Amino acid sequence: MDDKQLIAELGGLATVPRPLGFDPDDVATKAAKRIQTRRMAVGAGLTTLAVIGAVAVVVPRLSAPKQAPVGQAPVSTTSPAPADPGTAQREVARQHLLKVLPSLVPGAKDIQAPAFPPGDAPDMTTGAVTFQDSAGPAYFTFTISGAAGSKVSMKPLKSWCPAHPADPQLGPDGKPLRCDNLRQPDGSTVVLMESGSPGPSGRVSKIDELDALHYRNDGSVVSAIDGEFLTATLAMKYGFTDADGNPKESRPRYPLTEQQLIGLVTDPGFVLK
Repeated sequence: MDDKQLIAELGGLATVPRPLGFDPDDVATKAAKRIQTRRMAVGAGLTTLAVIGAVAVVVPRLSAPKQAPVGQAPVSTTSPAPADPGTAQREVARQHLLKVLPSLVPGAKDIQAPAFPPGDAPDMTTGAVTFQDSAGPAYFTFTISGAAGSKVSMKPLKSWCPAHPADPQLGPDGKPLRCDNLRQPDGSTVVLMESGSPGPSGRVSKIDELDALHYRNDGSVVSAIDGEFLTATLAMKYGFTDADGNPKESRPRYPLTEQQLIGLVTDPGFVLK
């Protein structure tokens, strides 16, 4: 999924009955920056799709609208917008996420996930999840992509984590950042990869993100971006500030541990078709 798509999706998150506790535009901006950093650190992750073209539009001459007889209501010629076929499935997936997170992350409180928006395909969606734990406020982005959407938006599994990368991204210790293909008991694969902020030397100055992508046997992919970064709105909501009262931009640990991250993306309850 490209940066523009993620920004558009997160920026269009639907509202929920109670305040979200964060600004979706703020989340979108942060998420876009993190994806850019991740690509610099790990390489091209999700396939970028760009459609560039010119469309000529011919506007016909319109005649004056016919007036309805006196006492008769005008007949509307506007067709109703077609229903989104994925709305119900996305809501089922969102409710499942809210159901499993309390047991998956026992210390999490005030878990919130706004309605999952539609993606570029009916079987795709990306949303933001927020909560608070002993390390402070936290959020991560969560993506579900069905088999059809994955074919056009996801990097092929065989392209991840080559045994001998031509130009590996190095961490602060001079060693390549982690990128592992973890085979699951059912034959599927979870890709785990680290990323962080590039320093002036070209190396990553600080590793602050661990992401997971579950490539299922049916061709669908479930992924999560799990990092220490925060939005200013979320930090201010929980009073997570420095000595001068400024919102902190990061938390001391990832929202999800490696085991929790794998448990989340491998959960079979997240399905979009």
